[in-house]
Amino acid sequence: MSSSNSFRIHHFDPIYTVIQIVCYQSSGYLGLSLVVLMVESLTGSDITLDHLLNWHDVRLDTVLGWFISFAFLINAVLCSFPLLFIVQRTRQCLDFAATFYFFHLIFTSIYSGSVPTSPIWWLLVGACIGISTAGGEYLCYQKELEPIVVNSSLTVAGMRRKTSLRGEDVEMQRLTGAGVALEVE
Repeated sequence: MSSSNSFRIHHFDPIYTVIQIVCYQSSGYLGLSLVVLMVESLTGSDITLDHLLNWHDVRLDTVLGWFISFAFLINAVLCSFPLLFIVQRTRQCLDFAATFYFFHLIFTSIYSGSVPTSPIWWLLVGACIGISTAGGEYLCYQKELEPIVVNSSLTVAGMRRKTSLRGEDVEMQRLTGAGVALEVE
């Protein structure tokens, strides 16, 4: 099957995938840093890297712990948008979201000196993976459903379809089945 006759042929390119992962990690941590910075300024707490990478700070018995937890959830929503712009594929959203939090687990374990044992931390990470994945899949799916604008003639089974319509008109004609001009060649 030649590449000119196929739709969305995807060849595995490890360099491209690594670049996507680095871009998504960077955008995720940039968003998390900004949201946690806002939380720190609202609560009057010290600005520290602990709030990003120390799993002991994710707790529900302090106001700051609640705010940090909400910051992670807000960032999960924000991470849906980089999935749309960086990944652009619905079926890869879970992979990239899980990869982000897998690397976060590694960074948190190194920074804290131990693997997280708090069930609250694990539930929060699971919820963040779910929120990021669902949001990213929704956005990518909506992008994939956009009509493809056709501004030239198409040859289909010996017939030429003449059109110079906008995308909305083509979509409406597909729905109603009206107004399609076909000529035999």
